[in-house]
Amino acid sequence: MQACAKGSFTSDEQPYVAVASMEGLLVNQHLGEATQLWIYEPSAEGPRLVEKRATPDPGAGDDRWRDLADRVQDCRALLVSGVGRNPRRVLEEEGVTVLEMAGLISEGLASYVRTGAIPATMRRQFQSCGSECQGSGTGCG
Repeated sequence: MQACAKGSFTSDEQPYVAVASMEGLLVNQHLGEATQLWIYEPSAEGPRLVEKRATPDPGAGDDRWRDLADRVQDCRALLVSGVGRNPRRVLEEEGVTVLEMAGLISEGLASYVRTGAIPATMRRQFQSCGSECQGSGTGCG
């Protein structure tokens, strides 16, 4: 499944955006630590929460990320505060657009809908598992 074209939100097959968030206001969770994803539908009035979806349990290696790709097949993108190289590789091979950012979901999502990108001031570049994570530091497996 291919990711959406820049700024295009016309496909009925991928109407949503998945977000790794602790509380549903900010993109503030590393993908490897997220136990759920908040699924939003972009609209002119702002993002509308559709549902929360559980993420696959840790420990399955690449199969975890393939399973996650299946769970977000109706999402145009996945917004996270950080993601390891291997999970990113697997997800992108499965057609999931992974965007790293920090800040308000509404602002990041609005920019993505308009331009196909996250504003430079909100973009993040994850360095390595354990250095920024709040978790156990055992990696993203």
